Parts: sequence; C-alpha cells; structure tokens
Amino acid sequence: MDLKDAETTSLRAAPPASLPPQLPPLPEWPAVGERILDGATTYRERTYKVALGYRPLTLDLHVPEGTGPFPVAVYAHGGGFMLGTPVMGEWRMLLAMGIAVASIRYRLRDEAKHPEPLSDIVAAAGWVRAHAEEFGLDSGCVIGVGSSAGAYLIDTAALRFDVDGQPYASGATNLFSAVISFYAPTDFLALADDAPAEVMEQPGGPSSTEALYLGYVPSSRPGDAAEAAIAANARSDAPPFLILHGDADTRVGVGQAYRLTRALHEAGARAELHILSGAQHGDPKFMTPESTAVVEAFLTAQLFDR
Repeated sequence: MDLKDAETTSLRAAPPASLPPQLPPLPEWPAVGERILDGATTYRERTYKVALGYRPLTLDLHVPEGTGPFPVAVYAHGGGFMLGTPVMGEWRMLLAMGIAVASIRYRLRDEAKHPEPLSDIVAAAGWVRAHAEEFGLDSGCVIGVGSSAGAYLIDTAALRFDVDGQPYASGATNLFSAVISFYAPTDFLALADDAPAEVMEQPGGPSSTEALYLGYVPSSRPGDAAEAAIAANARSDAPPFLILHGDADTRVGVGQAYRLTRALHEAGARAELHILSGAQHGDPKFMTPESTAVVEAFLTAQLFDR
C-alpha cells in the first residue's frame, strides 16, 4: 500500500465529523460542605454538565441535617431566561421539610435557544441520581421545582423526558417523581390573551421575553410555538403537578396556570392549582407559612403517603 492509499484508508476509518468528541470530566475540588444556611450543609458549584462551546454548568447542593437518604429537589430559578442565580427562588422551604435542594445554573437565552436548555434540566437530574449515595440522597425521589422561566423548563422537561434522559415513552419512569411550578409561562402563543390590562411587558413582539428565548416571534411560527407549550406534552402518566400562581401577576397572566392545569386534567394527569389572591410575579406571598403548608401537603400526599 502506498502513502496515498494509506491516507485514504485512514480517512475512511475516521468517525464522522458531526460526532462530538468525548469530553473528559473537568477536575474539581473535593466536595467540602459549608454551613451557609441553618440546618443544612451546602456544596457549592458542583459541575453537572460540560458541553462544547459553553461554560461548565454548575449547581449548589443543600443537604439537610440528619440521617438520609433525603428526597431531593432540582430547582431552576426565574429571570426571564436572561438572568438569575441559584440563590433566588422559593426553595428554602423544602430544606425545613427534610428535602435536599440542587439549585442549578442553566443556559440563558443569549447562550442557547429552545429546546436546548431543557437538556440542562435533564443533565442536572441525572447528576443528582449519579451522586445520590455520595451525598445521602434518595435517587428514587427526585422532585422538579422551578419559578417563572425556570418553572417552564422544569415543567416541560418533566413531561418530555424519562428517568434515563430519553424522550418519554409510555410506561417509562418519569424524570421527576413530582413537580412544583411557581408562576410559569406555559403557552407562549396565548401570553397576550392571558395578559392583564396593566401588563409589565407586552407579549408577542420581536423583543419580547418569549421571542428572545425561542429565537422567533411565536405568531410567526405558530406550529413550533404550539409544540413549545408545556401542555403539548400532557399525558395521563405524567408526574403529579402542583401549580402556584398569583391572580395579580402582571408579568405572566394567571390564565397561563389555568391552561396548564386544564390540559393536565384533560389528559388524565394529577394536577393541583393554588391561586394566591393579590399575589404578583415572584411575590413574597409564595413563601409564607400558608403557601409552605400547601407545598408540604402536596408532597406528603403525592410522595410520602404512598
């Protein structure tokens, strides 16, 4: 075989250029816990996903005091798909219930467009299960919790993917054992229909939050926008949902919560809707003892009393 033949053989044997290279795990400091919150040990900035061309994605893991294994919530913060940190949001109440919390950083709208950030949610849930024994977590009880934009991602991933991170097929085990959704946008095409008279941001334009997340104005591609609605994946064997929304929300109209709840019920899924009277988007009312009691009762009924 001459040199030219050898080069041809070598080229034919090479893997297709479209296949990404296998990425080695990034080195990390040892998992050293810190006392940041009362009654919990915190492990900050644990890398849960490495993707070519992006910053490593990390989470902050908060584990309650006591003897595990603890149920664990994967929490995704709000921020209009454009900002936010894992410190934000309605997750501290869960620690007092004996539930660990993995509060995550996911790719924002200037880094990735729909549906790519959904894979960040799936990867975070997979990391939690893979490291359950190390941190005293219950890999069989992983809950999805999110606020606003983060709730959209959690809710959608919960309906689209199974425990192995694969597109959901009938009879598979759900990605999450239960879902708690705080004031989520649920149907981008219907945001204007559900908007109150004094809306904080006019939906539907090219610079709107939803257009910048999707990468297009929803009305310009109604078929794609309809598929992006959370309810498009509603199914009878979905995990149980608790949906919380304020009736004074001027960012995401409360009608969005009614749409999702109705679609889940029509599909035969379990869904509870709790409307907070006079509550705005991200209102402190979502963390009052009354709201905490609603969350705890839901989790007790759906997870701990089974």
